[in-house]
Amino acid sequence: MDIQRLRKIKAMLIERGIKQKDIAKTIGVTSHCVSMVLNELGKSRRVKQAVADALGMKIEKLWQEEKVA
Repeated sequence: MDIQRLRKIKAMLIERGIKQKDIAKTIGVTSHCVSMVLNELGKSRRVKQAVADALGMKIEKLWQEEKVA
């Protein structure tokens, strides 16, 4: 994933007032885990889905070049 896409996802979260710790709490993981996925250092489908849900988007739209299984 390119850096621009990651920045866009983070910007959308900020614009909507969604904090990584809130996503983490919703799915029972640490905010560090969410941060790792948002920085492409982790690949948790569960975290990606939670981010997509928080943004009201489909997971495939945020992570387009990946086949998320």
